[in-house]
Amino acid sequence: MRSDLPADVVAYLDGLGRRELSGSLASLSAVADEEGFSVAAESARRLIARGAGIRESDLRVLSLRVLEGGETAPGPDLGLYDRALLGGEVM
Repeated sequence: MRSDLPADVVAYLDGLGRRELSGSLASLSAVADEEGFSVAAESARRLIARGAGIRESDLRVLSLRVLEGGETAPGPDLGLYDRALLGGEVM
């Protein structure tokens, strides 16, 4: 599996602790089981490029975009709401 992942996904996974690595791999596996490995890997690559972690819910949503054939418009920046509602943490 590792050799089939994009290099930036491998580098991200290599930097995780045991718990985070386990969760990320479980998320990748769950999405790959339903949408296919290449879709899960591409979704993970896009999430990492955006500075997000690999969470199953995010992978599932993004995998639908990948299956539809590409990117959608980036949408509004909700960082202001993240900071206000999440105590300064921007998602």
